[in-house]
Parts: sequence; structure tokens; C-alpha cells
Amino acid sequence: MSDLRNRLDDLLAAVPTHVVPDDLAARARSAGVRRRRVRRAGVVAAAAVAVLVALGAVAALPRLVPVAPTRLLPVQSIEGYPVRIDYPYLTRALPRRPGPVAGLLERATGPVDHNLRPDVNGWYAVTADGHQWRLPGEQSEMRPSLSPDGTKIALFTSLDTPMVIRDLVTGEVTAVPDLGSSMAEGELRPWVTFPGEFSVWSADGRHVAVMVDRGSAAGTGGIGVIDVATGRLRVVPVGVQSPLGFGPDGQLLTMDSRSVDGELASVAVVAPETNRRTSLVLPNDVGQGGGDARLSPDGTQVALLTKTDAGSLRILRFDLASGALVASSGRLSRAFTGCPVAFDGSQALLPVSFVEGRTASLVAEDGTPVVVADERNDLRCSQWASDALTAGPTDNLTSTLFGTSAAWGTWWWREMALGAAVLAGLGAWWRLRRRRTRPAVAP
Repeated sequence: MSDLRNRLDDLLAAVPTHVVPDDLAARARSAGVRRRRVRRAGVVAAAAVAVLVALGAVAALPRLVPVAPTRLLPVQSIEGYPVRIDYPYLTRALPRRPGPVAGLLERATGPVDHNLRPDVNGWYAVTADGHQWRLPGEQSEMRPSLSPDGTKIALFTSLDTPMVIRDLVTGEVTAVPDLGSSMAEGELRPWVTFPGEFSVWSADGRHVAVMVDRGSAAGTGGIGVIDVATGRLRVVPVGVQSPLGFGPDGQLLTMDSRSVDGELASVAVVAPETNRRTSLVLPNDVGQGGGDARLSPDGTQVALLTKTDAGSLRILRFDLASGALVASSGRLSRAFTGCPVAFDGSQALLPVSFVEGRTASLVAEDGTPVVVADERNDLRCSQWASDALTAGPTDNLTSTLFGTSAAWGTWWWREMALGAAVLAGLGAWWRLRRRRTRPAVAP
């Protein structure tokens, strides 16, 4: 036994030290620790990438299915308006009972007579948090309108059907059987309204006024006043006057404007049922009529949109009782609008597609952006519930971070974050792969 042990000792003594180093065990443990650390780092990186990809996808894409309300009934009042309107990659049809909305958006991918993407063109409801739903029907021709509290929409679901009032809280739909579209292909209804006309709501949301004409005899029209609860249409003959709104006493008010050589010469607010007229005191440099005037929600002021020869827009506010000029906005250059003036309390706001070279959707009288929209929305027009504007902006992550900035990166941050997450994941995978395939190096 001792002889065998001696021979083994001699054999071990004869083996070079580089074959079996003295610290072999320690080095093996160290290599195992490194492998375990690499595996853990790979797992953590993969998990982080998965979370970032999921968050990016949720942020980049709208909800495919509207979230079921947690209440028995939808919210009864609008909670505010979105400061930023992001581009939705997908949009769904307006649900039956979505609850109040903050505004209506017209998206158009080309000129009025040359629509490039008919699948996008049309009107959309936008919520307080900026989520969009597409309205049904032929809204590119017959324009919808939104009640002051954002709970009802007056619209045409097709050119051959009557106007309807849709309640967004209860889901009820009230037809106005005597009022149709002038573009109907079949037999015209007793009264018709026209493409491009905006209807006007009373402050309490009980009545809607819209310019109408007889379906069988053109030129014999007036202002149609709709009872929202019943759908009954009452026509007030006013000639060529346009609806302005409803006064504090609930009476219909119209605007009677006259131009001379393209310059706005006179504007009067008329109560046609009592023949009361209030002439607005126009400034000398009033310019051209912008074709739009609206009454403030409290019925005390009139906002008139005018346009200069150079194409700048300006909002003039008048006291309804006296007709005196109360305020004049700055001149908004390089601005385009096709929608009525909105009100935040007594302050007039102008819906625009862009102003002074900046993308915007709603600007204050001094041109300061109130709502901005991603250019990819192709917004041509917007309407806003006065209660939503009064409630104020809705706070969320993007409005807190970017405010009303329209810089390129503020609209593409989700896509950039998603791309960075994918690149980080690919980099982690590549490093892990290289470590696993690296050949062992002799000490």
C-alpha cells in the first residue's frame, strides 16, 4: 500500500503545474459566479425590454375596445378638455353611451374637393383625455354640432335620413322628422339644411337653431328651431339672416350683416320674434366679414370674426345690450379656420388648423395656443363644448411634460421610446449571445 502511494505521489509530482493549477477550484467558482450574473442580467434586461415594449404599445396605440365604465351610468358632466390631441393609429365608432365629450374634430387629408384618404375624412368626438371616436354618417358634407355640456350631438347619420339628436349619456336618439339634407338623393323632406351649415345650441341645451329652406320651394326659408326633447321643428322666417344663438331670455337671436365692396359695413343682432335690433359699433378698420359670429354662453356678448385684406384674422367682442365694442384680439397672421368661435366664459377662442406657422387646434384671442394637435390628425375644424372649456384643461403625463409645445419630438416620443427599448433589448441579447459563444481561454 505504501509503495502504491509513493508511486502516485511521484506521478503527481511529475505533472506540470499548468495542467492542474493550484487555484483551479477558485477559478471554477469565479467562472460559475460570472455565468450566473450574466444570466441574471439577461433575464432582467429581457424583462425590462418586455415592460418597455408593452408600455410603448399601450401609449402608441389607442384602446381597441372602450373601457367599460365602472359606474352604473356614464359620467354626467364633462371634466375638461385635452391640451394635446395625439395621433390615433386606430379609431373606433362612437359607442352608444360614451358619456360627455369635450369637442368634435373634422379630419380631412386633402382639400374639400380632393380628399386623399376617405377612410380618415370625417368628424370625430374627442374626450377630455384626448381619446377619439368616429361619428357615423355623412359628416364630411353635413356638419354635426355639440351641446354646451358635451352630452348631445345633432347630426345626420346619412344624407337620406332626417337629422337626429343623440344623447351620449343615455343613448337615446331623437329624430327631427321634418328636417333633412338638401343633398338627399330621394324625395326631400319638408325642410332642408345645407352642407357647411353649423347649428347653434341654447345655453341650457334644450333648443338647436339652424338655417333651413323649404324642400319644395327654394328661397322661402328661415331659421329652424328644434325642440331637443321632442324633435319638433319650428321655423322662424328671417330671410338671409344666420342664427347667432339664444339670448338670456331664451329668445332666438340672428345676425344681419351687410358688406360694401367686400368690406363689412354693418352688423345687427336681431330678435326676429320681437323685431328688436341691436347694431354693433364696428371699428373703422373692421375689414371683411369672416362669416361667423357667436353669442357667449351667458348671452351678454357677441364675438365676431373678421379678416383683413392681408388674410389675418381678428376677433371682435361686443356688448349685446349696447352694441359697443368690448375687446379686439390681436391680428392672427397665417391662420386658417372653418369653424365657429368658441367661448371660455367671456373669453373668445378661435378654432384653427394652424396659426402663424404653428400647428394648433384652438387659440386664445392673443394667439396663444390652448389646444394643440399632432399634424398627422389633419385637423381642418374643431368645435368645443363651452362647459369643457370652462372646466379647464385635463392633466395627464404628456400635457405636464410638453404643455402646448408642437415640436416634432413631443409628438413622436412614444415611437422613439419604443424604438429605444427595442434597440436596448437587441443589444442585451447580442451581448448575452457573445458571452455564451466565446471560447474558453487557457490561463
